[in-house]
Amino acid sequence: MSPLFTFLLDFDGGTYITQFAGTLEDACEKWFSTGVQNVDELDDADKVELTRSFTNDELIRVDGVKNVWCLSGLVKERLALLHIVQTESGEIRSPKSEI
Repeated sequence: MSPLFTFLLDFDGGTYITQFAGTLEDACEKWFSTGVQNVDELDDADKVELTRSFTNDELIRVDGVKNVWCLSGLVKERLALLHIVQTESGEIRSPKSEI
């Protein structure tokens, strides 16, 4: 079963959370193609700019924790910070399945 990656984007006062399964590279590609669409404050051109900004940055492993990476980028001179956290399970559970 592929690991699950949770993407946490902090941008312009909002936090946007999505999940994708696969390798780290596959999950990042999925986020760049679909996850960025969740940022309602950005028009299509800004979403392209954000994706380009992230893909031009180097994925940095966060010191002191396991399976956590970070990317940063700018859109219209506003900071976008993306954290990626790998979980061990490939399952995506709904809250009802944990009751």
